[in-house]
Order: sequence, then structure tokens, then C-alpha cells
Amino acid sequence: MKIQIKTDEVSKDTKNHLKFKKKLRKVLMQRDENKFIADTIDDYLNGFADFDPLLDWKFRPVCGCEIEGMEEFSFNVKHNNLFGNKGFLLNDFVIAGCCADDDFCEGYEMWLLDDMRIVFTYFCMMSDPISEASMIYRYPLGKKIPTDMVLDSEDFLDELDEEIYSLRHAE
Repeated sequence: MKIQIKTDEVSKDTKNHLKFKKKLRKVLMQRDENKFIADTIDDYLNGFADFDPLLDWKFRPVCGCEIEGMEEFSFNVKHNNLFGNKGFLLNDFVIAGCCADDDFCEGYEMWLLDDMRIVFTYFCMMSDPISEASMIYRYPLGKKIPTDMVLDSEDFLDELDEEIYSLRHAE
């Protein structure tokens, strides 16, 4: 006779929640300026509402090439899953854009993967504001914050805290 013990939802939330906070802290501490505000970062992380990233956020494949917004459904293409896992976009930073409506831009993205790893990509996106079609190219960079990516930790954590709070306290 086999006995199966199921964990309750709170235990699942806490486990993934703690993994996420630990990985996020490790990434943020890569920057020297964040070492001076480590206590503030810890306060933000400890103040996050309880949630489970895997249950509360919508994860999707992180593809090397995506074409969206075309009139025919068959022209919406996703190609080359970069990490073999699904991801949730935590942050993006545009380093350069041109044209009036940013028809072309490039920058960096911070992704949370469904195995709780945090990774970075370089992206280049072109869009047509008339047809609302866009194409994005991504290149994987790994686990280190790109040196020219501006990431104000306090602003980032404040926005993330608001998003997490709204997950479980929707009006």
C-alpha cells in the first residue's frame, strides 16, 4: 500500500517564492552599487506578497525570432526556443531606438525561466505602427547583467512589488 502525501498550496507558493527571491537577490548583487543598498534590497524582497511565479505569471517560450501582428495567422512565427524552458519577462531596457515611433529598437531583457533561473537576452525589434506587425530577434547572454544595461534596483523592485501585490489582490 502506497501512501501519498500532498503539500498544500501555501507550501508550494513558499517554495517557488523563496527560490525566486534568492535568485533575484543573487542577480542584483552582481552590481557593485547594489552592495551598498543590500539591506534595502532585502527589505523589498522580504516585503513581497506571497505568490507562486509558476502559478501566477504567464510563462511563454523565449524564442530567438518572433514575428507577430500579421493579418494571416500562419505568418505569426516563433522560432528557436533559446533556453529550452518557458519564461516570464521581468524587465527590459532599450539602449537605442530610432524613428519617430521607435520603429526600430535594441536593448536587453531579463527573463525568469520556469525552473527559477534568471537569464538575460539582447534583443533587436522592428515594428510597423500602421499594420502593428513586429519582428523581434533575441540572442541569449546568460546569467550576468549586461554592463550597459541600466537597472535601478529600487525602481525595479518597487514595480515588481506592485505587480506581485496586484496578482493576489485584484479589484
